[in-house]
Amino acid sequence: MLITELIKRILCSIIYFNKFIIFEKLLFDTDFFSKLKKNYTVRIANEIDIKNMKDIIGSRRVNLFLRRLKENKLCMIALDGDKIVYYRWLNFDKENLVTLREKEVYLFDAYTWPAYRRQGIHTAVTAACLTFAKEKGCEKALVVASVRNYSAQKTLKNLGFKKMGKVNLIRIPWLNWEYKLVKRLTL
Repeated sequence: MLITELIKRILCSIIYFNKFIIFEKLLFDTDFFSKLKKNYTVRIANEIDIKNMKDIIGSRRVNLFLRRLKENKLCMIALDGDKIVYYRWLNFDKENLVTLREKEVYLFDAYTWPAYRRQGIHTAVTAACLTFAKEKGCEKALVVASVRNYSAQKTLKNLGFKKMGKVNLIRIPWLNWEYKLVKRLTL
């Protein structure tokens, strides 16, 4: 038993295992408007915005975010004056953690700065993303949340998202190898 536990701990330190729940929301005839408690500006980020996040997210993530912009992914941000306090990414391309079908959008990588949590920013910006996607012709939005991220799951359910599948992800970073098992429950 001790050897088995030791092997498991070693593997978990060099191999990334995670389980996600896939949520979906149909975008037909729905008003997604969500009022912010404070007067924040919500808009799509540009390259300058991403570079201005360096002190908060670090230079490696800035490079990742700039690469995402070049890949035509969109970053929706909320600002308190000139300060970015929230971001959420959208992707309309087919390949993601979950492969998209025609007229689907994938929402991913959202973060609210700690001092700005519990103000409805995540809900409001996600609603803005859904409105934007609907205006671009999307009929369904997909989001994944870690099985351990209960607050994200609660927010998604409050926005009308329904569980529709799961993803088991295994990643070995030092080999640049990834395997994902995706199971959609709906067509």
